[in-house]
Amino acid sequence: MKILMLGVSNAGKTSYVSSMYGAMSRGHGPFTLRAERPADHLWLLNNAARIQQGVYPLASDRRSSYNLQLWHSGQRFFDFVWRDYRGGALTELSTTSPQAKQLRADLATADGLVVMIDSTELGNGLRSRSKVRPVVATTLRLLMDRTAPMPLVVALTKWDLVRTREQETAAAADDVLGDLVRGVGAESHLHGAVVPVACGQSPLNVTLPVLWCLHIGIVAIGNELVAEVERNAELVQLAERKRGVLDRMTSIITGEPSWDQIHRENVQQYRSGMALLQPLIEPSKQLGSLFEDVYLF
Repeated sequence: MKILMLGVSNAGKTSYVSSMYGAMSRGHGPFTLRAERPADHLWLLNNAARIQQGVYPLASDRRSSYNLQLWHSGQRFFDFVWRDYRGGALTELSTTSPQAKQLRADLATADGLVVMIDSTELGNGLRSRSKVRPVVATTLRLLMDRTAPMPLVVALTKWDLVRTREQETAAAADDVLGDLVRGVGAESHLHGAVVPVACGQSPLNVTLPVLWCLHIGIVAIGNELVAEVERNAELVQLAERKRGVLDRMTSIITGEPSWDQIHRENVQQYRSGMALLQPLIEPSKQLGSLFEDVYLF
């Protein structure tokens, strides 16, 4: 699974990925994250520790990529890639820059999208909101081209800085995100969430964006496995009715697979599919329970 994180400059992307990793390395319920590369692990944890002391990293001017592992109850469970693009990349898709070309290629194969919006920009009048609207419009346009299941998280960053005007900011977010919410909500394969996020000394909801993307991705894989094992089970039942001496003789004459062969193959595929499906069920339920209080669309 590949998750892309995008947003305008100074939306807090670099701070978020470090804070998220720091929180998830400690654990959210039975779930933890680990970076595949020790250097990434140390860099993200060091950043997270500094952010909790009020020291924020400089904004990213390049594409960063992290190979991460989701662990469940002490067992490695699900691997994914997290990619963070520099601020402004989303609104430069139409350009011919190497960054834009790479982003277009990544978006074509992305399995999840996290869009970071600076919540302090939402309540500062129409001019500030105008910086956000192109990001929302581009996100909607990109998602309308997708046909496979796709999670989207709109993370309203720096929520700790709008505590004194939360209602005003939430109303502004409703206004700016209206078309996106309606467009995504009308498509059964798109799964959106709006999550207020804060890093720093009093972090808020930093684990939810990544866990929502993983939840939808795991459910999608589970649904594919269910469809496959159900098909295998149907073929096993059909083969049990049709196999026999006459079928085996016919198979020898025609060179076509016998129903005995079809039975064996589908029994094996059914067992293999169930072996992959069973470990997904309980973690998927546990992930789904985390979003009862989250605005989903």
